Amino acid sequence: MTRYQRIARDLRDRIVRGDIPKGSRLPTEKELAAEWGVSPPTIRQAVDDLQSEGLVVKRHGIGTFVRSAYPRITYGDDQVRPGTLGRAVSLRTRVDEAEEPADGPTASLLRVPTQTLVTRYTYVSKHGNLPYVLASVFVPGVDSAFAIPHGQLSPWGRDFRDWLVERGAVVSTVEHVTARPPDPGEAEVLDLTVRSCVLVVERTTTDADGRVAEAARLVLPGDRADAVFADHAPHALNEQLEGAR
Repeated sequence: MTRYQRIARDLRDRIVRGDIPKGSRLPTEKELAAEWGVSPPTIRQAVDDLQSEGLVVKRHGIGTFVRSAYPRITYGDDQVRPGTLGRAVSLRTRVDEAEEPADGPTASLLRVPTQTLVTRYTYVSKHGNLPYVLASVFVPGVDSAFAIPHGQLSPWGRDFRDWLVERGAVVSTVEHVTARPPDPGEAEVLDLTVRSCVLVVERTTTDADGRVAEAARLVLPGDRADAVFADHAPHALNEQLEGAR
């Protein structure tokens, strides 16, 4: 473990124990450097680690403060709907629509050649002024029959998928979850540093012919989101279990 990592661990422990209360300002880099007998750049590395974990926030010209924990939302299966995303969190969702040629990652998700024309729906969901979800939904070509619904939108960008389900056009949906740092554009929209961690959910929905009917990429800040998936027993197995009791 490097020296800056040991300093970060010590500061982290102080914050978790409450020795440095939430909302309070950390000692200055100069003060921490004197305490540890190291240079300010070493302290800066340690504090950057804490910032990437969401424990502290830097305020330009003022100092570095211990951040109060954000309320969390939970991403889960199709039963999770707006209004049930973590008991204390209500999300306000805005969506924009655009037509664009598919770049490499989008073409790979949709299983189409690059530069294929796609419709992109970009959802940004906020709790107050704080962004919680960035969802990009991609549809091959242009489907003029679908209209963005009025009223409450799905923060997960499931509106087009639900529209397909209603028409019996969906056979399966696969979701792949990874954790990584945000790219600069994601960091800007979600008010993160590029050293933060985000949960990325890539969703593909296929039709009866095995074609991808829609694909989505959801980016959720790791300091304010969880992912929970439930595997429910089939109905027949439930009956067997009931009969064995």
